[in-house]
Amino acid sequence: MGLGDLPGGSFGSRGYGISSDGLAVVGYSTSASGNEGFRWTQAGGMRRLYDVLVNDCALSLPGWTLVEARGVSGDGKVIVGVGTNPSGQTEGWIANLRVATLSSTPGDGGTLSFGYVLVGYTGTQSLAVANTGDLHTTPAGTFPSASGEFAPGSIQGFSLAQGAGTSRNYTYTPTAHGPQQATVRADFLNGSSDGANLPQILDQIITGTGVGPVFSSSLAPGTTLGFGDVILGGQATQTLTISNLSTDGVFVDALTGLSLVSFVFGGPDGAAFSVAPGVPGSAVSEGGFLDVEVQFAAQGPAGAKSATLTLTTDQGAAFGGGGAQFAWNLTGNVVEAE
Repeated sequence: MGLGDLPGGSFGSRGYGISSDGLAVVGYSTSASGNEGFRWTQAGGMRRLYDVLVNDCALSLPGWTLVEARGVSGDGKVIVGVGTNPSGQTEGWIANLRVATLSSTPGDGGTLSFGYVLVGYTGTQSLAVANTGDLHTTPAGTFPSASGEFAPGSIQGFSLAQGAGTSRNYTYTPTAHGPQQATVRADFLNGSSDGANLPQILDQIITGTGVGPVFSSSLAPGTTLGFGDVILGGQATQTLTISNLSTDGVFVDALTGLSLVSFVFGGPDGAAFSVAPGVPGSAVSEGGFLDVEVQFAAQGPAGAKSATLTLTTDQGAAFGGGGAQFAWNLTGNVVEAE
């Protein structure tokens, strides 16, 4: 099968090397500039090797004439030959057409989404890259740093053999409710996704939304819930309304529900106060409320009684976990029946 001829000059060409699969042949042909090395492929036909290196591989070869291509590797992508260097001297050369190609997950302009993350909690996502290029290629680059409520805030380098991949974990720890976004830039020193083995900057958008319960109560924490005078042996009840003021719009208790994890009564007369058994461990859904009945049992001896109530919620923690605490003072006065 004829390989063809380069434009210009007398018609003539000679092949010196062929790839293992027979799909690439190298040699020389006569052009308007004299003898020049060529690379022939079944797909592209005969082309000046100089054009392949400059146009396809973005190499700069000012002053070089690639006179002959003398041999080619089995995969057709490493070529050796002789030519004239910019100083006019005959010199051997090696041209490596193997391409390093990096792919990323997510891709360029893609979004690394953390979704909903509880305020005060930490979510984790990974940015992954892989070398999907030719054998014996080693693309390199850096994972970018993150900022704001996204971390880490440092750059991490990588270098990948063919077929290898790596990833870097990013975290998101929201301190406020609502969506947040940042852009990070992965810097590839080579291995551009277009197959040209060039440097490339990949912009990745990182997003997340801080959500969670928002505690509120009918009596401000730190103040006193008073029961007044109660006859010895009697009982009194006061209502403490616990509300969840979250407006995140998620309405999933695991994300925005307010767990009333525990009620602890302390102080000298803590045993005289209680809540109903089903209240600890219950949850107040987003936008909802719960009337908690706090009971005071007027035990002897008569006189003033005092205690503290500490409510542990999961605000700022995983659903049902120990998070923010709120406390109130409790007072009551036991009096003898007249």
